[in-house]
Formats: sequence, C-alpha cells, structure tokens
Amino acid sequence: MSIDEKNADVWNNKGVALFKLRKYNRAIGCFDEAIKLKQDYQDPWINKGIIFDKRGEYRKAIKCYDEAIKLKRDYHLAWNNKGTALGKLGEHKKAIDCFEEAIRIKPEYTGAEKALELVRKAKSEKE
Repeated sequence: MSIDEKNADVWNNKGVALFKLRKYNRAIGCFDEAIKLKQDYQDPWINKGIIFDKRGEYRKAIKCYDEAIKLKRDYHLAWNNKGTALGKLGEHKKAIDCFEEAIRIKPEYTGAEKALELVRKAKSEKE
C-alpha cells in the first residue's frame, strides 16, 4: 500500500494516530506538514492546539485556535477550545466571549454551554 505524501489529509490523519499514541512531537510534525501542503486547512491547527493544551502550553494552543478561526470564522470547536485554554489561564471574560461565540455558531453544541457555565462560576468566585 502506498501513501500519498502530498495529501494533507494523510498527514493530518497520521498526526491524529500519533496523538492517540501520545507521540506528541511527531504528531505536531505531521500537522505542520499538512498545513504546509494545504495552507487553508483548519483541522491540523485545531489538532496542534489540542496537543499544546494537553501539555499545558495554553498560549501556544490559543495561537493555533486563532489560526483555525482565521481560516474558518464559524468553526465552533476552535472557539470552544480557545475558550477552554483561556479559562485555564484565568482569562474568564475572554473565555466567556469564546464560548458564547461557539454557541452562537452552533446552538446545539452542548459542550460550549457546559463550559460557559463553569467559567461563569469560576469568574464569580474570583470576584
């Protein structure tokens, strides 16, 4: 079986597989290759962001989510994930804005609704 090394989906999928094996640096390399092959491909940006988030590198994760949002403004998962990273940094107002945007884009997405509730609670406890 031959693999099309010029196919961004192949690189993205390989990155996802490596992510599941917890080979994060290799996965990031695959996502970078997918982005290089297809600059308007938002999924590898989200996937890189998830790895950075998992490693506690929230600022890097946010940059990745911002890149995905630049490519697809109505990408509810990018808004949701950005909100999660901002919440972990204690930037509750910005996190709330992101979750509200995710809900505006996809009202039936309950993940953002639950996260919004948690961040609002954390914000009120902090004040």
